[in-house]
Amino acid sequence: MHTMLEFRTEQLNQELLQNLHEEFHENLADAENLIIELEHQPKETEKLSALFRNIHTVKGNLSIAQLPPLIPVLQELEDVLSLVRQGELEFNPKIGDLSLLLLDHVKTFLNDSLESETVFYDAKLYEDVGIQINKISTHSDPELQILKALALLNHNQPSLIEIEESMLHNQFPEQYPDLTYFANLIPSVENRMPQWKGRTNRLLNLAHRMLDGSQYDFDFEQIAAAIYTHDIAMSFLPIKLLSREQPMTQNEKKQIKAHVYACSFLLSQSEHWQQASRILHEHHEWVNGLGYPKGLTENDIHPGAMCLSIIHAYEAITHGHYYKSDYQRPVKRALVELSKLSNQQFSAFWVERLITSLYIH
Repeated sequence: MHTMLEFRTEQLNQELLQNLHEEFHENLADAENLIIELEHQPKETEKLSALFRNIHTVKGNLSIAQLPPLIPVLQELEDVLSLVRQGELEFNPKIGDLSLLLLDHVKTFLNDSLESETVFYDAKLYEDVGIQINKISTHSDPELQILKALALLNHNQPSLIEIEESMLHNQFPEQYPDLTYFANLIPSVENRMPQWKGRTNRLLNLAHRMLDGSQYDFDFEQIAAAIYTHDIAMSFLPIKLLSREQPMTQNEKKQIKAHVYACSFLLSQSEHWQQASRILHEHHEWVNGLGYPKGLTENDIHPGAMCLSIIHAYEAITHGHYYKSDYQRPVKRALVELSKLSNQQFSAFWVERLITSLYIH
């Protein structure tokens, strides 16, 4: 645990600070768009230059406003982006994640500066991250070095709630013995798919948090049954298909789509789980009508299906097969990607529920 240092803001120009805050949020939105686009077009020189200028502007504005704590580490990031522009490194998702996390720290620092005369920050963390970034240019494996910097940042997000992997089925009322039965099947599913370790319980806990404290027209037990049955049904698909990292063929896509009908059918046999069956049947629908199997729009999709859709996407981003390592992508990355699809693939309401469920206010 690093000792937090104090930064006093009472001597700062508050009008300048407010203007900087507003400009930063514009820069942040642009940077997030550029990072997502560059992952699909890593050699797009105009976008690379735009991202470089964006980071340079953020750094310069912090200097003008006399907010020095994050300037050195942003300079290191700027140097990495210079190497990318010069062709010595290729832009990849890890560099994107590094940029997103550092900008998120700037956002937190600026927000705190506006709200309080004393801002606490981890100077040692920023120093250590800067040292790791500085080594990227000379490291024999630059991607491994980027991961070292990411590991430091990714484990220092105090505003995020940890989604526990506790066994929620212990809390289910006695009138739902089916849920305990489903839960007892999950260890076998995880033995078949080791990379799914903890997946089902993460989904359950996140869904429980998103539903907690609000009134919906369905019980948590309905979405719990859908989560359990989905993962059990998925485990019957070929292992080769489930662990595939390359784009799927049309036939493989049909196999994946077929599981929607399979798991929905399993629950439809029980009168009590009709809503859970519908949740599964509709969880691949998009709110703009471009999903499947029926092409429904938001008003016609079961709210539990929209909730399940977004927690599946969140799990895929944060625990998917993005790197051939143990590295998990940052929560910030997931929120950026999912927010971009708000009102398209995902319901804006459920995107907001996800965000408020993950952050401490």
